[in-house]
Amino acid sequence: MTLTFTDTSIRVQSSPDFQTTSLGADYPVYFDVWDGHAAPVRMAIYVNVTNTLDAPRATTLTVSVSCDEDTICPTTDLYSIFYDPDDPLRRAPLNFLVSSNGEIGYTISAGRTLILNLPRDYSGAKTIQLQAVKFVAGQPYSSEIVELTLIVREVNDPPRVNSVSPPGAVTVQEGGSKSFSIDAVDPEHLPLTYDWFLDGVNLQNTLATFAYAPNFNVAHAGGSQVVHLRVVANDSQGGLAEFEWEVTVVDVPHPPAVTISAPMEGNRGYHVGVPLTFFASAYDPDGDVLSYEWKDSGGQVLLTTANGTLVFRDSGTQKITLKVSDGVLSVTTSVNVTVDPAVNGKPFVPGFEGPTLIGALAIAAAAAVVARRRRGA
Repeated sequence: MTLTFTDTSIRVQSSPDFQTTSLGADYPVYFDVWDGHAAPVRMAIYVNVTNTLDAPRATTLTVSVSCDEDTICPTTDLYSIFYDPDDPLRRAPLNFLVSSNGEIGYTISAGRTLILNLPRDYSGAKTIQLQAVKFVAGQPYSSEIVELTLIVREVNDPPRVNSVSPPGAVTVQEGGSKSFSIDAVDPEHLPLTYDWFLDGVNLQNTLATFAYAPNFNVAHAGGSQVVHLRVVANDSQGGLAEFEWEVTVVDVPHPPAVTISAPMEGNRGYHVGVPLTFFASAYDPDGDVLSYEWKDSGGQVLLTTANGTLVFRDSGTQKITLKVSDGVLSVTTSVNVTVDPAVNGKPFVPGFEGPTLIGALAIAAAAAVVARRRRGA
């Protein structure tokens, strides 16, 4: 409160917002009167100051808030921006108006905290207008408009998987085929590439589809095997999205392929007492472990390995039967083998006549050399 004196009057002026209540009050104003000779005289006048309603006011006309895309932006305390000069103790709450053209949602918590609700993938700059309003006897009193500048920094978003086919676990038979596909999009519209993995091994396929055709050695004999097929969508900016299928591969049994290489069919010069070679070539398309069983004409088991030797004690023709099994399916093949009697009642080894003769000639030649040396001595 200030005083202005003239020769005939005193002018009293209160400062802005001096009175903050709706009721008036008397305030003493003291001043000294002095004629230049006698002692000053202290005098007082009482000034009745009544309140004039004021609209809410803003402490600033611009504020700013920044955050990253798809995060929660910092909140704004509206009472740090607006105040009511008639109510410094905040006995009556202010009302707040927020205008964002509907693009950005908001809530006001506890009557004072502004929380902005950003749409997904929103980025860029946006101006939001704020205003405080109070009502007195139904009459609104509005503050000036404050512009809040919202800056949302763009952040690369990973791709999103819209759908996959098939949508869940899959069963496929060995030797069969199943097509898998993924439909993914990138929020920033970046081109996507794809990588497919089977149990962690890269299949070197970069398309959005893949046909899985398990071969015949994936599943266990008579059972099944679970494998995991995974696809990863990549936006080349560090954003990834993936999906994984659990694929059950069911065994489809296939019989082994078998060939008897030895002994050979017919009369091949086999003799009693001479070791006879057995040799089988077998392959299982499923990759299963094979077992072998050789039998003679009487059903007696001769060998239980793919290869081996056997000495026959009796001559005649034998039907040699080989049974090869993968544990589920088996294949049987046979050859008719003729075993001749022993030569001169003794075991005969074909092809040994030549080495015996050569050996005899070598001994004779050595004896002649020795005799010649002795004569020369």
